[in-house]
Amino acid sequence: MAVDDAAISFARDVQPIFNARCVVCHGAVNPLPAGLDLRAGNSYAHLVGRTSTGYAPNLRVSPGDTLASVIYGKITGTNFGEQMPPGFFLIPPSERDRIVAWILAGAPNN
Repeated sequence: MAVDDAAISFARDVQPIFNARCVVCHGAVNPLPAGLDLRAGNSYAHLVGRTSTGYAPNLRVSPGDTLASVIYGKITGTNFGEQMPPGFFLIPPSERDRIVAWILAGAPNN
């Protein structure tokens, strides 16, 4: 099923992925690496337009540009080091597609 870029919502479509798959390492208790906090209420400000600590001058999320977005390279394993999340807990393609659609839609805070 294709994701409708025009209808993508950060709060409804993207944040739940972070909640389920990322905050165990990127949350209040352990915001590693480099203080990346992906909990609801914090994640958007830590991602969009923010320079990646480990991959500067690249942005964690570059609105409209997946290839320039560190998060895209990390969740797809195509760039910027180890694929995230590590091990056997990779993000399923349908969920990666939602993150990609959100980035391509300009990474709205909605």
